[in-house]
Amino acid sequence: MNITIHRGANQIGGCITEISTEGCKVLIDLGSNLPGYHGAGAKEVLLGKYEALMAHGDYTKLVEAVKRMHTYHTARRMDVSGKGKIFVTPYFVSHSAFDAYMLLIGYEGKRILHTGDFRGHGFLGKVVFAAFSQVGYTME
Repeated sequence: MNITIHRGANQIGGCITEISTEGCKVLIDLGSNLPGYHGAGAKEVLLGKYEALMAHGDYTKLVEAVKRMHTYHTARRMDVSGKGKIFVTPYFVSHSAFDAYMLLIGYEGKRILHTGDFRGHGFLGKVVFAAFSQVGYTME
């Protein structure tokens, strides 16, 4: 498994990271709404946005694209197809962005936990520490 940081290693958020094997690749933390990298709540927000904009133009293609999107489900593993299959398991985290997730990414027994810039305080802060324990990490 190879890790390449394309941008943002010295900043919070938008740290474009590529995790790849010989025949499979996953890009994470692109800093924008992209099809295939989000939760069900974010999908509903996008769908609502484009449906509201329909009064001002033809956004039919964007609405149809959003409807076809696959969404994250917390703690439900997804297999990324390819010659060297990678798995991704999202875990909900408290974040200033709506419907945010940290990602457990694995390949052939190796695991990477991409936490993003979560917060451990506030109403949902305890969720972060529960998610860490689900993937076998401890916070000390």
